[in-house]
Amino acid sequence: MGDQTRRARADWTTFEAAGRDLTARAEALGIERDELASQVEPLELAVEGGCLEYKRQTLSSAFRAIEEARYRSLSSAQIAALAKQFGLYAYVSTIQRLMADGTIQIRDQQPSEPAIAASEPELDVKKIIAEIQERVKGDPALRTRQPVKNILMQLSRYTRELEQLKEITARTPAEKRGGIAENFRRTSEEIFASIRRNYEQLQREERAAPTEPRHILLRIPLKQIAGLYLKQARGAMEVRSVLLFAREEQQGTREMILALADRREQLLAMVDEEETSYLQLSGTKGLAQQMARSFAQELAKRIERETEVY
Repeated sequence: MGDQTRRARADWTTFEAAGRDLTARAEALGIERDELASQVEPLELAVEGGCLEYKRQTLSSAFRAIEEARYRSLSSAQIAALAKQFGLYAYVSTIQRLMADGTIQIRDQQPSEPAIAASEPELDVKKIIAEIQERVKGDPALRTRQPVKNILMQLSRYTRELEQLKEITARTPAEKRGGIAENFRRTSEEIFASIRRNYEQLQREERAAPTEPRHILLRIPLKQIAGLYLKQARGAMEVRSVLLFAREEQQGTREMILALADRREQLLAMVDEEETSYLQLSGTKGLAQQMARSFAQELAKRIERETEVY
């Protein structure tokens, strides 16, 4: 076993020995509080791709610095800073692993107050329609619920009746429009009453049904990808160990650092695998993106919590 391999194994063993103690893990990596806190902003700013965007940017930045070793020697401080970047990457991936395997609990989002209270004497049809349309947009599967089907059917019926009213009124003398308007009013009231009844039925069903987590990360079987986060952390730790070994040896430093350039595609491929896993677990591209953004938010919150006491 070579010295580099022994160094990598020792570093990994020390890092893993800290278990769920994130403060001890940061200390094992030599990460200071302000260095850890500096990761919050990039996680929060990764609004499009979430944790995937954060990881790709982190790796791209680090490997660009490694490529610079082809053209100029890196100072001891620069190598140490590079090692710190990979240490932070391993730390973040480890938090995700602990979240995925349930060691770190993700708190469910507090349910928001319903837009319309069930106790109102007569529910506002416009508010009902707006709520149902918004919910269906966020969860297309809701269309399969019978009360929702009925509400949408009644909405389509109302739209047709309104169009017919406009067409008939346009070609009817003013003195004869009263009866037409009265018929439309009666039909509209019938439609609105049906929408209210179905909305009330939907509310009863939802109150009676077992509540399920609102948080996307609590609805997905994340344990299936806990091993991937372990692999990501270990890959980053191996690069970190080589950098620190090269810095301490002070011989053949450039060659050792340039050899790490080949790890770029390997580590980025793990991020691609993570993205694919999100799609497979969630079933849709939209939910996969939501998972990535939610992970970024949870990571930022966890790091903020850790830096409060670290």
